[in-house]
Amino acid sequence: MLLLPFAYAKYFFSFDFFQKNHINPFYESLQNNTTGEKFINENFGSENDIGNSIHEIKLIPSYLKLKPIPLAAQYRLIKFHRIDNFRINLDVFKNVENYLEGQMSPKSRRQLRAKIRRLETCFNIKYKFYYGDISKHEYDFLFNELELLIERRFYQRGDLYSLRHNWEFIKEHTYRLILEKKASIFVIYDENKPIDICISYHFQNIVQHLIRSYDIDYSKYWIGHIDIYKQIDWCFINNFKIFDLMWGELLYKRRWCNEISKYEHHFIYEDNHQLKTPFVRLMIKLYGINDVLKSKSIYASLVSAK
Repeated sequence: MLLLPFAYAKYFFSFDFFQKNHINPFYESLQNNTTGEKFINENFGSENDIGNSIHEIKLIPSYLKLKPIPLAAQYRLIKFHRIDNFRINLDVFKNVENYLEGQMSPKSRRQLRAKIRRLETCFNIKYKFYYGDISKHEYDFLFNELELLIERRFYQRGDLYSLRHNWEFIKEHTYRLILEKKASIFVIYDENKPIDICISYHFQNIVQHLIRSYDIDYSKYWIGHIDIYKQIDWCFINNFKIFDLMWGELLYKRRWCNEISKYEHHFIYEDNHQLKTPFVRLMIKLYGINDVLKSKSIYASLVSAK
């Protein structure tokens, strides 16, 4: 294990901001680039908050702009880009059908509508959004059901769920955010049985899609695509312009998303040690190598899946 003569801290901005409403004290404000509106960071401080550590702030989406606190000459703020952010921008579209016309071929649109009709014909389907109101009993039930759906889905894929270590925190804090309209749960029911559950977070005109899973017994009905279709429709009704599907190269994101950009990453530190800047440069280089190798692996997987 490498021992460093200074501390090194990582922060995941997309999680901290949307789930915790928290911005690191190294920034004095945040701007929503889709509206131009600024959000003052109540936690912003001074250079003293940087201390002797190297701080890495990861996963800053391009539709949000962070303004750092004023830094003296001995401090460094290094910015670089990595990891694709997949999102749906609804700004110039009138409704969900108008979006589909611009995003999908006529054949794909016909197939989607046919799957919706078939699902609703074969089962007693209900769609429900919990946004501003949900009982604690229903909330706990849906979270337990979602966990079961995730376990079964990821076992089928032979994969590990990336948010499993944060599951208890997400479960504990999301209930309050739903009541405050800072989060929502979308559910597709067959009778009273949840067959698709999605948790999202909200800021101004932005929806950040965090967790979604569905009952694999309903896969042939394109349940995942119907989920996104219904959520886009809800975004139009509630005046949300960005539906952020975050990171992760998956075929359904390529199909639905009309915007892909790189997340911005920051390193902030005081340049008071001869190893700090070389360490940061090395980290950026290693990230670049890792991303190239991962992209080749993902591309091969996508071709195989297709």
